Amino acid sequence: KLSAQARVNSTSYQAMTFLEFIRKNSLLVLIVIVAIGAGLLMMDYVNQSSAFSRDYHIQVNGTNYNVQDVYSLGENGQGVIQNLYSALHSKLRDRFDANDDDKLSADEEAAMGAWLQEHPEVETSQSRLQYVLQSWSYGPSTRSEENIAINRAVLHEEAATLGIIPSKEQIDAFIKGLPAFVNADGSFDQKLYQNMTGWYDGVANNPMEQSFRSVIADIIIWESIF
Repeated sequence: KLSAQARVNSTSYQAMTFLEFIRKNSLLVLIVIVAIGAGLLMMDYVNQSSAFSRDYHIQVNGTNYNVQDVYSLGENGQGVIQNLYSALHSKLRDRFDANDDDKLSADEEAAMGAWLQEHPEVETSQSRLQYVLQSWSYGPSTRSEENIAINRAVLHEEAATLGIIPSKEQIDAFIKGLPAFVNADGSFDQKLYQNMTGWYDGVANNPMEQSFRSVIADIIIWESIF
């Protein structure tokens, strides 16, 4: 753990300096600078019990984020993307699992491979999500969830500066374009969407759905900037 004296000076540089630098250079390398550069964050590196007693757990350009904020940004961000991966894997398995034994034989694997070659957009979409998750996971913490929280907080500041606010229609379109939500007949998988956003007996879980959609909005912002 770093001592208070070892914390970066949050007034040394401005966020835009680093983000402009990132846009002109290698993103995967320089995202680390986004996370640890002066002016972007100051983390509370004291022990966990002390972290809960403070007003903030991380601080990005003077904006404080408590433990619950970090959980919402970090673990939720990681969980949504990982769940999208799992959902697509299950959808593909079910589509090609002819004998319903929850696993694919060599012939079924071959059939799925041939189908994926005809639908390259599926693997492209997965690669994009993987790239976002890997990029967000870079940072000063040993926990990827905390790094994701830091990078999403930085992203929110940059989006506010640039005036990038994804609309409901943009978020809806992005979700509908994700392979995990596309049924075999091309229709939208409303049941999967409701499962992933916490609907129960036809009633929406508004906080959970909002959290899910906030991750999608951040992915849209990320891709529009980088």
